[in-house]
Amino acid sequence: MKKRVTFNGIELSTPKYDASAVTLLDYLEEVVTHLEKELGRDDGNFKLSLNVDFSTSKPPKHRIYSNGETSKRTKAKVANILKRTSEKQFNHVSGSVMVNLQVEDR
Repeated sequence: MKKRVTFNGIELSTPKYDASAVTLLDYLEEVVTHLEKELGRDDGNFKLSLNVDFSTSKPPKHRIYSNGETSKRTKAKVANILKRTSEKQFNHVSGSVMVNLQVEDR
């Protein structure tokens, strides 16, 4: 069974408004798409906060915060999804994004 992932809030922090803000939103959309495809019923419903820091000199670094309802296995799945998404070319962006997500069964 697929998941539905919705944004409960997005906070962007960039040196100035430019195309990098659009790139950060593209990154988030890609993360949501992968979460919806790869998480299953056994992962349950949960809320999650992600904080991702982007630097032009290294890959994005992420931190995952959960509400305690997320199993270690599910958090590991989410971390793997973030790692794979971060491997794409996001090294030309600097700034950070914090997003609150709600993950539910469809």
